[in-house]
Amino acid sequence: MSNQAFIISLLALLLFIFSPLLMAFLSWAFSGFKNSLWSEGPGGHGTYLWFMLITLPVGGLAFLVVLVLKLLG
Repeated sequence: MSNQAFIISLLALLLFIFSPLLMAFLSWAFSGFKNSLWSEGPGGHGTYLWFMLITLPVGGLAFLVVLVLKLLG
């Protein structure tokens, strides 16, 4: 795996891992910054953060796969 492909894959993985934070922030911004970014209640935007239960382990595993491929190649 070339260095350029390695860096691009790492950037894509970081975007995937932290996309729930981006979604929560954008939802909060489009609502006019009403309520809390971290609130899960009515009008809250924090429910997006629960997606990190999926994106963190999957992204971490993908990171390990990319790292092994880089070290072996």
